[in-house]
Amino acid sequence: MVLRSKYQRLIEELSETEPIAEVEQSLEGQIKLQDLSQEEKQGKVGVEEEIKPEKAQVAFRRVIFVVILLLTTILLSIVLFYFFKKLREKYRLKKLALENPKLFIINLYDKACKIFAIYGCVCSEFMEAKEYLTMVSKKLAAITDDFKTVTDLFLEARYSPHPILVRHSALNLDAYGAIIEKVKQYGKLRQRLLTRFKSINIQISPG
Repeated sequence: MVLRSKYQRLIEELSETEPIAEVEQSLEGQIKLQDLSQEEKQGKVGVEEEIKPEKAQVAFRRVIFVVILLLTTILLSIVLFYFFKKLREKYRLKKLALENPKLFIINLYDKACKIFAIYGCVCSEFMEAKEYLTMVSKKLAAITDDFKTVTDLFLEARYSPHPILVRHSALNLDAYGAIIEKVKQYGKLRQRLLTRFKSINIQISPG
């Protein structure tokens, strides 16, 4: 409306000196140029508004990627840490079984007790080995004979003056392996996974 009013005034002023048709053509050309420039500005603004959401989406995707990568790295580090820890423990026990069978049998008994704790058979600090054997046998009947072997070897290794040999380590290890396989039938998925995680699988020659 402003341009049109100016247009009318200019026509009245210039009509006295120039032909009206030429004045109208000149002013119409200027108006069209101004309209085109305004449309170009609006087009640029629209393009910029379209680009901004795209940049935000790209930035968001990058953040998500970095977070996933970070979480994956942390998880992998934890898995590798426990894997090497278990590998080192396995090597330590195998060395004990061959070089110090008495200490190996005591260590393996302690590990068996930790496995039974997963299934609700917790060995208290002042509980006798035979008493604990009775408790476990009542709740986990399938492993009674094997745990009796482990318990007898443990008592012999801890209290007997008799020499403990590598063959005793092998006998104890066989009973322990049978316990691990049989005890899984009593547990749910979480308990079976914990059993697999906490158990040690090693093999030695009786010598």
